[in-house]
Amino acid sequence: MTTTLVEQSITGPPLNADYVSAGVWRKTPAELKYEFVTDVATGPDDRLYILTRQPGFILIYEADGAFVGTIGRDHLGEDPHGLVVAGDRVLVADQFNHVVRIFTTGGKLVRTIGTFGVPSDTGVDDKPTDVFVRAASIVRSAAPFNRPTAVAVAPNGDLYVADGYNNSRVHQFSSEGRLIRSWGDPGPLPGQFWIVHHIALTVDNRVLVVDRGNERVQVFSADGHFLAQWTGLQHPSTAIPLADGTIMVAELSWKVGAGSFSRGRINAPLDARISILSREGKLLRRSVNDYHGASMRIRSPHGIAVDSRGVFYVADLRVARDEEPQHQMVRKFMPRA
Repeated sequence: MTTTLVEQSITGPPLNADYVSAGVWRKTPAELKYEFVTDVATGPDDRLYILTRQPGFILIYEADGAFVGTIGRDHLGEDPHGLVVAGDRVLVADQFNHVVRIFTTGGKLVRTIGTFGVPSDTGVDDKPTDVFVRAASIVRSAAPFNRPTAVAVAPNGDLYVADGYNNSRVHQFSSEGRLIRSWGDPGPLPGQFWIVHHIALTVDNRVLVVDRGNERVQVFSADGHFLAQWTGLQHPSTAIPLADGTIMVAELSWKVGAGSFSRGRINAPLDARISILSREGKLLRRSVNDYHGASMRIRSPHGIAVDSRGVFYVADLRVARDEEPQHQMVRKFMPRA
């Protein structure tokens, strides 16, 4: 087992120095209304896919912001959580329906994994609205699914599902939807999870699991063997492997009074940030929130996507609550020339 402590400060310029905000960049038909954007993903053609909540559907845009269309409007629940695009497939963790939906990029539903509307039995008390309190009530890990949060696709087509808010488990499926294995239990030890929030595969086929409640990323082999943990992160929500082998991590803000399994109750607010880690989990770069300029203003980075040009997109979950314009729910940052 290896543990890498992600340092809380670095020398040198912040990540902001390398990127510029695109400002208003996408054009959405006025009749398409929704309350939140929960995740983003890019396709092989650099098209951007945006997952909405209330109601749940997927918006599709060209890289220049031109609107293409929507998919999933007749199949997704009110609050889907995680999105990934793999080849000609669009996969969604539809949390409150307790299933994973698989669409073609043309919008056809081709597979549902899990039992629609039926959560697995983890003993969780689902009544508290406080995520910390609810997650702490999970008694045991269980079969798929109880509010799944994210999906990753391996080069051989296997699917890895983070499960999630009311479970403490990772599930591996074949491309046809057959369950291969599951691992994880509630807790703070290596191989255990509190809030399995995101999952991704690196270019060398390691499985990155964002263990949000324990404020770390855990690293596993493709068959679920624990390899390492990267601790000391701040409320991580998403980890995206980049083409050069580094990993971009979205770290959420903390508000006073919120609960953390690693910090207890939060007594001072902390700003959101984006960090770049090495392959081994060492901190390389980090953003500084810029509330007075246009370089990198982020409130609640719930999802991230990066395209082939190095442009990255952030699904900012707090924008609707802060009454900012809807177009800012997805922020676009371009490499500086």
